[in-house]
Parts: sequence; structure tokens; C-alpha cells
Amino acid sequence: MLERLMTVLCIGGLDPLGRAGLIVDHIACADYGVDANLVCTALTAQDNESCLVESVEPGFFADQLRVVFRTHSEIVVKVGWLTGEAQLKVLLDLLPADAPLVVDPLLRTSSGTEVYRGDIKSDLYRAYIRRSDLFTPNLIEAQAWLDSTSFDAADLASGLQLNGARRVLLKGGHSDGESIDDFFIDEDGTSRIFRHERYSGVHRGTGCRLASAVAARLSQGVGYERSIADSIEWLSRQIEAAAAAY
Repeated sequence: MLERLMTVLCIGGLDPLGRAGLIVDHIACADYGVDANLVCTALTAQDNESCLVESVEPGFFADQLRVVFRTHSEIVVKVGWLTGEAQLKVLLDLLPADAPLVVDPLLRTSSGTEVYRGDIKSDLYRAYIRRSDLFTPNLIEAQAWLDSTSFDAADLASGLQLNGARRVLLKGGHSDGESIDDFFIDEDGTSRIFRHERYSGVHRGTGCRLASAVAARLSQGVGYERSIADSIEWLSRQIEAAAAAY
């Protein structure tokens, strides 16, 4: 558990429709009373069908990070969209050693556009996984890292821990069924399943919102399992309201 109040930095892409990325990151944090700092990695023109991307140059990405880190000494960092290894190296070089790190490892957008244009099996990416305090892939992303076709959440989460992840929240939205099971495994090997309702419609940015809400709760001194439970409940209310509007 984090014992002191901290601020939050959300790192990700800018969606002009405000359905994913930094805008929903900020909304998630604001709903918990946290005024998040935002660092942009990519400008996009995207909707449910397509996504055009303009990557932020690594040097300017570094400039943004330096501004935040010299302003805030106690900070929880949540990372979503990184465009490739150049940005990842900058992040790992500048990230404060004591900053809790929540990684929502985005590989593709909902429309299928490739996001991280680098080798997810590289030593650099493995260092990223090891540096994370909470790693939050969906089933498809976990399968990609592990070269697995399994849909067994416990098996995939354990495999990610063997690859260095301290804690894993495996999101089950890509599985079948009327409900969704999100599987959490803590650093001591204890686990918990969070079951919640599946709602109709296309809901972009759910991973962004969930990870940012977790970071916001962590910044308030709440432990990992409780932060995840609160954030899943919060996100379910958001999606339920959006589904009712369809």
C-alpha cells in the first residue's frame, strides 16, 4: 500500500473525439478528485473505423517528462500509448526510481491500427515489464507476449509474472460470455477474479480509463487490490450509462 498522497502522470495519445487516451485519462482521475498531469506520445485522427497517427518526437517527449518530474517529486505514473522503442527508452531513462508504474500495454487500437511499432520481445520491453508495478494487458495482448493461444487467465497472468511483471491485471473483455472476468494476481501470488457485466455497443478507451482510475486511487494511498476493485466498479457505471444511450 502507498502511504502518502501523490499526484498522477498519464502518458498516452490524444484522441480528438475524446473517447480514449489522455482525455479519458484525465476524466478518470478527475472523477476521483485527482488533477492529473498529461504527457502526449501521439497525435491521432481516429474513430471506430480508422486511426491516423503522428508520433511525438522522442526529444520533445523527453522535454514533457522533465517538466512534470521536476515539478512533482511524488508521482504515480500510468502509461498507455507508446509509439515505439525510442519513446520507451526515454521513459525508462527518466522515470524516477521510486515512482509506482501502472502499464496499460496498448498494442493496437480498437480499429486495428498498430500502436507500438517495436519488438515486444526485446530486452528493452522486458525491462519495461519488470519495472511495472501493475501490468494490465487484455487477453490478446498477453497471448502476444507469451506466444500463447490459451484463454486461461490464471495461466497467462502467471506466465507474465514469470517474465518479470510484479502484479498483473488480466482484462477479460475479449473472452466469450455474458459477463467479463478480470483476473488479478498480486506479487505474493494471491489472486482474485473481478466479475462484471458485459454491455452492448462499442466502447473505446476502456483500458485507458481503468488503468488511470487505478493510478488515481493509488495516488490516494489505497492498496492495489482495492484500487482495482473501485476502478472496475467505476468503469462499469460509466459503460452502463454509455450503453443506455445507444
